Amino acid sequence: MACLQAEYVAYVGSANDTTETKFCELVVRSMAKRLQLTCGLTVRMFKSKRGDEIIMTVKADEGDLKVEAERTEYRLQTSNKPFDAIHTSKLEAVARDVGDVVMAESKAHLNNIQRHSTTSQIAPEPEMDPLLISHGKVHHMKLHTALEKWGHNELADGRTTPPVPTVAPSLWQRFLSGLIYISSDPWTYFALYTPYKSDPKLQPYYRRYLTSSATWTLFRPVDRIRLTNSIINRHLNLDALKATTSLQDAFALHDTAALDALKTSWALNKAMTSQPIGAIRDY
Repeated sequence: MACLQAEYVAYVGSANDTTETKFCELVVRSMAKRLQLTCGLTVRMFKSKRGDEIIMTVKADEGDLKVEAERTEYRLQTSNKPFDAIHTSKLEAVARDVGDVVMAESKAHLNNIQRHSTTSQIAPEPEMDPLLISHGKVHHMKLHTALEKWGHNELADGRTTPPVPTVAPSLWQRFLSGLIYISSDPWTYFALYTPYKSDPKLQPYYRRYLTSSATWTLFRPVDRIRLTNSIINRHLNLDALKATTSLQDAFALHDTAALDALKTSWALNKAMTSQPIGAIRDY
C-alpha cells in the first residue's frame, strides 16, 4: 500500500485529491509498469484523437510465450516425422538454439523409443507414432484409412501455403463433396498434442510455423492470443478494471501480414465448399 501511495505522490505531486484525468493516467501507467516489469511484455500507449481515452497495446515475445506455455501445460502439436528432410530449415534453426550435441541426443532418444514400440518394423526416419503413420495399414487399419480419406497430408507440416492435392478431384466429386461430404482440406495434419516442455532435447519434436519475417515459431496466431491473454489475466484483474470503468475493453488485434496471406485463399477467392478451414482455424 505504501508503494502505491508513494507512486501516487510521485506522479500527482502531492497526496491530495487529483483530477479524474490524472487518476486515469496513473491507473494506466501502473498497469503498463506491471505488465512490463513483472511479465516482461512489450507495452505501448497512445492517446485517442479526442484525448479522452488511452489505448494500450501489449505484445509477448517467443520467450514469454514459452514460459507461459510450460507453466500452464499448454498443449502444442508435434511433428509425426520431426527429422524428415522437409524440416531441414526448421532443424537448422533449432540446432542454433540447442546445439548439435543435443540434436543428436534428441534423434537417438526417439530412435530408441521407436525400437521398443515397433520391434523389427523400423521406419527410415524416427517417428512420433510409427505404428500409425508408417505401419498404420497393419496396426490401425480403420484410422489410417480415415486419415487418407479425409485429407491428412504429411506435407502440410511446416508449410506456410497448403500443399497441392496429389489427386485433383473431378467435377462430380466436388459436387458430391459440397452437398454431402466434408471437403478434403490440404492443411489437415493429424499428430499428437502434448504439454510444452522447455527441455532442449524435446524441442525438435514440436511443430514449427514459418512467420512472415521468415523465422520459425512454435506458436500459431491463435496460440499467441491464448497465451498472451493468460499472462495478462494472471497479473491483472480485467473484470475489476471493467467494473470500475478503468478499462473499456480488451481484445486481440489482427496480424496484418498473416491476415493478408489468409485473404488470398479465403472468402470470395474460394468456393464455399473449398474454404481453407485449417488456415482459418490456426489464425
